[in-house]
Parts: sequence; structure tokens; C-alpha cells
Amino acid sequence: MRGVSLRNHDTGVAIPWIAALLLAAALRAGGCADQACTLIGWDEGLTLHLTPTPMPAGDYVFDVVADGEPISIEVAITASGSTCDTEDCTREVDLDDGSTLRLRFAGDRLVIATVGGGASGGPAEAAVTVRRDDVEVATDLFTPDYTREEINGSGCGWATTAEDDLAVRSPG
Repeated sequence: MRGVSLRNHDTGVAIPWIAALLLAAALRAGGCADQACTLIGWDEGLTLHLTPTPMPAGDYVFDVVADGEPISIEVAITASGSTCDTEDCTREVDLDDGSTLRLRFAGDRLVIATVGGGASGGPAEAAVTVRRDDVEVATDLFTPDYTREEINGSGCGWATTAEDDLAVRSPG
């Protein structure tokens, strides 16, 4: 088949037959161009929905021990918002296995995740204590039942998630 080629009629450029065959096969198979991934966001790991919403004003400390690893975050909440409105309210701890334990306060929820190093999802067990103005207002132990699904479509990445509620009491 020496010298066999296709010619692009618009540009006049010759395309070798093998390249034309590969291009046709890729277009017929669909390739990545046909992959339809949605842009649905999710919180990887364990999401604790905090009540009441909005949280009463005060200086909060969220202490978590996730699979034996301690991590905490401090958040000041006022009637007009929180310190998280102007700064990053995410804390991370590097773990011995190469993964990272991540704790994030997001207004009405607390997210505990284990990411990187081949890990995804969250802890098998998480002990959570919440203090407001130095008074303990919540404590609970969570053993999440995670679901794993391709939220954004087949081949678009896996989400490993679990959700629960954490009721925060008024001090006193």
C-alpha cells in the first residue's frame, strides 16, 4: 500500500492511510470526546451535619480523633458569619501511610476525610467533641457506613461518602 493516502480537501494536505484509519477508528469508538461527566460536587469522607443551623455565636473548637489520629479546628462564629468567610477552615495531618487526614468546617457541616496515598473516603471511626466558649456542647462517636459511587458518571471518578448528624447543645 505504498503511497496510499487520503487528501484533506480543505487544506490539500495528504494524510497517510494508516493515520486516517486510526483517526476513523478513534472517532467511531467515541474516545474521550464522548465521555459525559457532570460537575456534581461532593464532600469526600464523613460529613456531619451540624444543628442548629445557623450555629449560635461563639468561639468553637472542633476536636476529632479519627482512627486514632487527633486533629482540631477553631472557628469564631458571629451573627454575621464566621472566620471561615475570610480564611480557609481546613486542617490537615500527614499520616504514616502517605495519606492525609483532612478536617474542614463548612458553616453547617464538619467534613472528615482521608485522601492521598491511595486512600479515599474517611475514617472507620471518629470521636468528635465540640466546645463553645470553653464549654463542651457536643460529643459523639461515629462509625460510618460509606457508600462508593461514580456521582459524576461512569469513568469520572469515585466518591466515597457517609453522612450523619451532630446536635450541638446550648451551654448551661
